[in-house]
Amino acid sequence: MKMSYEISEARQRQADLAAAGAEIFSIAATALALELPSSYEGKPLDCLKFYFEQPYKGSRYFGAADVIKSESLVVSLVKPERIDQYDMTNEPSDIFRIHSYPDALKSDLSKQIRRIGRKPLVAEKRYFVPPYAVTTEYGVDYVNGSGLSVDTDVYMPTHIMLASGLIFAGEVMRYMKSELYQRFPVISPEKDEDDEDLYRMQHAVKISFAARPPLNGAESKEWLEKYAKWLRYSIKQMTFGPENPKSSAEFRGIGDSAMDDGILLMKTMDAISRVQD
Repeated sequence: MKMSYEISEARQRQADLAAAGAEIFSIAATALALELPSSYEGKPLDCLKFYFEQPYKGSRYFGAADVIKSESLVVSLVKPERIDQYDMTNEPSDIFRIHSYPDALKSDLSKQIRRIGRKPLVAEKRYFVPPYAVTTEYGVDYVNGSGLSVDTDVYMPTHIMLASGLIFAGEVMRYMKSELYQRFPVISPEKDEDDEDLYRMQHAVKISFAARPPLNGAESKEWLEKYAKWLRYSIKQMTFGPENPKSSAEFRGIGDSAMDDGILLMKTMDAISRVQD
């Protein structure tokens, strides 16, 4: 009998990578809360993305066909609606969102993920997130410009990439215990070209505009301007009709989401004007 992917060794490796990603997200969010910059205060967990990159001077593996430039890991929360979206499109289920799940369970998972995502960053608070709420993406970039990646949210990814991702996730967790990471949880300090640690691991946490993060009044002007630019683009994508209607019949329609973004854009523009004063 042919073994299904759901009970295969590869699927177990994918689940292990998801669990490692959840642990990394929990450690990263907790470290950020201990050294919380004012601009991050109150930002919900679902807008955070944690990046880790290990640059290499030469080949990472003996006998590699191409020289590996770097390995990377990106960890963030999943979108709760993915559970139903995958069912509606009849795409293959991933390791945590299965077609055969009863509706009550899928609804409960979505509610849990939304509840976790809405948790705000608060100073000196500890955070824990479950594997099913996290997306973990591992990637390899080569000097020749090509690259490979694997994601815990896709069905039947490459086995060897899962294995490599697990090894690298372990290296990330060891790095997160270092004094350097604990002192600078937002972004790695800049390195000098003569620095002996030129090829040490690098990290950064970014706020995803797509999650529509709320403002707390401590954001920089540069960040606010980028947010405003993104919101304008989002609004344009969610409207229809001619730019300059000549009659009510040609009026450019605006959806509810675009209106929400419009309100957020006005708040962002007000925040920019306050920074300028």
